Amino acid sequence: MMKSRQLRICVALSACSLCSGAMAGSWEMFPTVQSGVSYNDNPALEPESQIRGQDRATTYLFGLAEADFVKAEPSYTVTVSPRVRHLEYPDSDFEQLSRTDYYLRGDATKVAPLHSLSLSASYDRLNVLSAEDYSPGDDIGGGGSDFENLDDIRERYRISPSFNWSLTQKDSVSAAASFTITDHKLEDTARPRADIDSLSWSLQYLRSITPRQSLGFFLSGADSDSERPGATGTCADGFDLVPDFTMDVFCPDVPAGLTPEEYAVIRAIYPYGVADAEFLTESETTTYNLSWRYQWSENTRLDLNFGQQDTTSKSTTVAFGGPAFTQDLGFDGRNYSLNLTNAGQRYRFELSASRGVTTQTDGTPSDNIELGGFFVYRLAPKLSIRVEGSGSERTSSSTFRDTTILFYRVDTSLGWRLSEKLTVSGVYIYRKRDPEEVLVTGEVNRVNNSIRKSNAFVGTITYRF
Repeated sequence: MMKSRQLRICVALSACSLCSGAMAGSWEMFPTVQSGVSYNDNPALEPESQIRGQDRATTYLFGLAEADFVKAEPSYTVTVSPRVRHLEYPDSDFEQLSRTDYYLRGDATKVAPLHSLSLSASYDRLNVLSAEDYSPGDDIGGGGSDFENLDDIRERYRISPSFNWSLTQKDSVSAAASFTITDHKLEDTARPRADIDSLSWSLQYLRSITPRQSLGFFLSGADSDSERPGATGTCADGFDLVPDFTMDVFCPDVPAGLTPEEYAVIRAIYPYGVADAEFLTESETTTYNLSWRYQWSENTRLDLNFGQQDTTSKSTTVAFGGPAFTQDLGFDGRNYSLNLTNAGQRYRFELSASRGVTTQTDGTPSDNIELGGFFVYRLAPKLSIRVEGSGSERTSSSTFRDTTILFYRVDTSLGWRLSEKLTVSGVYIYRKRDPEEVLVTGEVNRVNNSIRKSNAFVGTITYRF
């Protein structure tokens, strides 16, 4: 992927530019250190059927160091934020989960009377475990769209410019773009993740109808290329490569328990092994959205969005010893979202719901429904409680399988500010992943249902200099 190198160069140059801007002249530094301990009864979120009868509970230690370097002037602000996080598992059975993650982010914003211009650049190198454990702002899990529970190393480069212009007191337009490279390092695994290059852009027009209401028109697009190697192993490994029985591990060898008719169907579809295969996908998406914002009261706001999405994709499978197989798909869908926020003197809450269609790394559509929210209540001037929950349902269909994945997560935390700089907190985290996969290849019809869940307790102490 040629544009991967070009984007890496752009991110490096942007980061250098932001760093030099922050260090020149007057600047401030805001460092933070954090450490803690966590107990988890299933840290890798393994299937219950796989760990039945085993004690997978363990304790790990973690530490984090970060700093914000800020240069603030009347017309512009530059921020550079490096961060390092380390997790250490003393238990020898889990020492492979010990890891160190690195983050670097830079932001620059220039403000004028009628317009503003922003530029963000970031790089991170993370040891990821499970994509379904990912949510914006949450670094415990991984990311991506394969929804696999794997150990992997992910490098990601991103550069995002944006521009906002006030046409009148009631009208404004904005434009934004984001270039992203996602590179997974561990390809010699039974279920490798896809490497993705993507470009997204958006245009928005916002009109204030009344002091409390505004209406927006939103046009956006995305172009992505993904590349994923096939599963490692030989055809003799057959269906034993991966427990959830997916298409990547089909081989012409007869797995145990198949009838001659079932074997004939599989051999006709997969005449070649997939150990040396490559799966390439190109997709283009255009979305048209209408948004409405209503300021219910001084403390309550409602945001509604709905629109139409059109996607085309081209998937190519290149297997060693066989011809390339290409599949062109086109699909559309409607997307909706709702967001409600409210803040009082001692509390604050937010509720959100959305439905949309995304393109998976194999080029097929995924119908996603997501619910989320949080509630924060101040019990005392220095003591507060926070409850946050999220849930999602992801449904996808292809020639070979129908998949539905339900995922739930609930966090309950108690924070105590001992001083202006020192804070301690305790968090209970519950996670559950409930997948159901129906694989259909002619007369072959198998269902795999593998539930994964975990309970975790985390204690943290944070000091801000």
